[in-house]
Amino acid sequence: MAALTDAAARAAKPGAADRDLADGTVAGLSLRVFKSGRKAWTLRLRMAGGQRRFDIGEYPATTLADARDIAQEARRLAGRGENPEHAIRPPPPPESVSVKQAITRWLETKAGNRSLPMEKRRLALHVEPVIGDRPARDVTRAELADLLHKMAFGEAAKPVEANRTFTSLRGLFAWCAGMDIRPDDPTALLKKPVKVEPSAARQREGDVPLLDMTELARLWRAAPALKSDVLPDLVRCMLLVPLRRDEWTDAAWAELRDPLVADGWTGAALRIGAERMKGRRPATVPLPARALDILAERRKLTGKGKHIFAVPGRDKPFAGWKRAAETLRAAVGDRKDWSPHTIRKSVATALVRDLGADELLVGRILQHSPRATLGITAVYQRSDRIAEQAALLARWADHLEAVAARLPAEPVQADPRVVPLRRMRRA
Repeated sequence: MAALTDAAARAAKPGAADRDLADGTVAGLSLRVFKSGRKAWTLRLRMAGGQRRFDIGEYPATTLADARDIAQEARRLAGRGENPEHAIRPPPPPESVSVKQAITRWLETKAGNRSLPMEKRRLALHVEPVIGDRPARDVTRAELADLLHKMAFGEAAKPVEANRTFTSLRGLFAWCAGMDIRPDDPTALLKKPVKVEPSAARQREGDVPLLDMTELARLWRAAPALKSDVLPDLVRCMLLVPLRRDEWTDAAWAELRDPLVADGWTGAALRIGAERMKGRRPATVPLPARALDILAERRKLTGKGKHIFAVPGRDKPFAGWKRAAETLRAAVGDRKDWSPHTIRKSVATALVRDLGADELLVGRILQHSPRATLGITAVYQRSDRIAEQAALLARWADHLEAVAARLPAEPVQADPRVVPLRRMRRA
């Protein structure tokens, strides 16, 4: 394999997907060229437990020569059974590393993870104020157990968030032990603070909140009157195509393809990259004609920016769900037991119940892993059934509008606790 040159590294252009340019001099060293144009050095090492990839540094800040020196030292350390990451980021004296500093360094190793912003916020809210200034080496199992217990059962109990924080702490302190910041992992014997989360308990008891067909239709009809620059269009798209909430809110105009040719089908679709999907798989999402009409109107508001569902003039993904949830519940009626995510579950249920849809096809629309249902067959059966998805979503749009048209006229009751968002005039 020819050795990578600095000229070739400078000249490497981004493509439709991230790609690696192997160095050819140091085994496992590559220059990763991201489709965004960013370039960074990575090193793959085979270690106990499998292969690991280490991020060495950004190019050109880290030169080719620097990357080779670091990679060679990392390989030497790994060969001696030592931590190869010490060649990339030499550890400070363990006693000088605070929990907050450890969190910052640990999160750097998780760059690119879809859940990174939420994990960062969770640690900043619940961990750093309590033990952030403590030396990571001195934190005890009892301190962590007390922190999690108060989160799960204290005055402002947040059982689900307590379990998520437990998972984050396990990852953090396992990394600290691996980096020799502390000699042991204090979370090793900790148990998840809440054995059965409320959502799992409701699932067991058959008490999962759902919107029936009439409530979905009422929400569809009420959506245009919602006092918001985003919600009318966003809610109707969520009702038409039941993607996850952030898969819609973070949608970009560049992802809208019309026409798109895929899997023997031609039509309008969202083509979403793996980095935006929960399952880390790219998704082709066919759009019914009614959704395209909504997006055509939406383009007049935000078409010059990146994000489809941005507040006009801000070009950031919509994030006002706390207030929006109250607005949506007020639009449907007195029920307060459901959240925006309930829309996704309710539409999936209605597709099977009202239209007799194949459950496996509904799973495709929900962007669930085919491997989870098909097993080894998913390795061989490679069709995404896009044409069938498109046909089912078109039938669903017709059904939803038909049910909404039959509803008696009723005024939209705005929740007086909700401060209306300013609705800008459409161009």
